[in-house]
Amino acid sequence: MQQEKKPLVLPPFYMPFPFMIHPATERTNKQSVAFVRKFKLYHSEEQLLRLEVGNSGATAGYLAPIGSEVALQIAADFTQFAFAFDDTFCDETPIGKQPIALAAVTAKMLQQLEGPEHPIDESDNWCMALYDMWHRWNKQVGPVLTERWVQGCRTWFFVEILRAGNNAIGNTKPNISDYSFIRRHTGATLSLAMLPYLVRGLDIPISVLEDRRVRALAECAALLTNWDNEQFSYAKEYHRTGDGHNMIDVIRHTYNLSVEDALHKMKAFRDRAACRFIRLRDEVLEDKSFNTKDSLLEPYLEGLGLYIRGIAEWSMQSKRYTSLDGDGKGSTFVISGYADHPSDDSYEPLPIGSIAWWWKVGKL
Repeated sequence: MQQEKKPLVLPPFYMPFPFMIHPATERTNKQSVAFVRKFKLYHSEEQLLRLEVGNSGATAGYLAPIGSEVALQIAADFTQFAFAFDDTFCDETPIGKQPIALAAVTAKMLQQLEGPEHPIDESDNWCMALYDMWHRWNKQVGPVLTERWVQGCRTWFFVEILRAGNNAIGNTKPNISDYSFIRRHTGATLSLAMLPYLVRGLDIPISVLEDRRVRALAECAALLTNWDNEQFSYAKEYHRTGDGHNMIDVIRHTYNLSVEDALHKMKAFRDRAACRFIRLRDEVLEDKSFNTKDSLLEPYLEGLGLYIRGIAEWSMQSKRYTSLDGDGKGSTFVISGYADHPSDDSYEPLPIGSIAWWWKVGKL
């Protein structure tokens, strides 16, 4: 598939969240490359080079800028694991179109996460990497938060199998609602969304995290980061895979739009979702029904905002996306910056069934 020669001009989008980066980002990114090499989480030297020059491990320092360096290192290793998994099992190898084979691979990984006390197969590098990270997380944040990380991985694996099924059929194009569900989970999204509070060491009660408004905020933040990332990754993914699993392509197919018009449509979607996040976040923070033990809620929600901004900032500069082959050569997009005001600030739910419930919780 041929890619247009001109870099994609990205429209400015609303970004009302502050930016921070963890001071240990460079060190932990370097060590995360050593983690990839140790467990051989790559299928070719070319892929390893892309992981190195793309600063994949640095993602952790952008999305989780507050917390201990020890926890950040685990987060950096996990982000490397997630990108390596994506390249090896999802996007760029035949198994990404073989749902049964992918189910077998991920089932083995899940067995390791569900029985972490002993390695199930010391010859399986991927399982051994998960075994290593589980024990480090458990030591750092305890069993309850570690289990939430495992739950995120469980859903991630399931949805990647779903995507592989779509790819196996070949001409299956998900609708916007289905794709919004898929994209909330692919790429370890909800596990990555946990990193700001895991790195920060926030032992938030499960009853708070599972409050429907707080859950909506976590999902909204996760999808916003992926919608933003898909603008920057579009040219690279179109060039290397072109499987239609990108919000820009889904909008193009749904509304019969050009790439440029689809970008503006997606901008309106994500801006309205960002406004919903802000309004619901402010409502939750003003809710007096949360008692003193829930005082960790404010830094948790602050972390979600930093996460949204951090992923956008990392995506803009990562060679994984700025070049078609992830090697730093060429240019795939032109940045127009951020907008001071949203292009769509409607209070109405987006016409996307799988996320419309975000507007059904809370007062507004």
